[in-house]
Amino acid sequence: MVLLTAADSSSVTPSASAKFAERLRAWRLATARTQQCAAFIVLHDATLQEICRRRPRTLAELRDVPGIGERKLALYGQAILDVLEEAE
Repeated sequence: MVLLTAADSSSVTPSASAKFAERLRAWRLATARTQQCAAFIVLHDATLQEICRRRPRTLAELRDVPGIGERKLALYGQAILDVLEEAE
């Protein structure tokens, strides 16, 4: 579930945010299975929610999301952006 504040609702509708969250969770699960690790190791739920709220379009914007460090950016950054782009 993705929580939105009143300030967030002007830029992202709940249905759009839910669609992004669903796609990102599916990507995270597939990635975790490929890497044989738990999904939260790939990205925490809070990080997924923040990505859905911010909807970054570049690696630089994604880097500013809490929970996305240089390693996760290098490992997953473009894949995350691809998922967001496909979900639009």
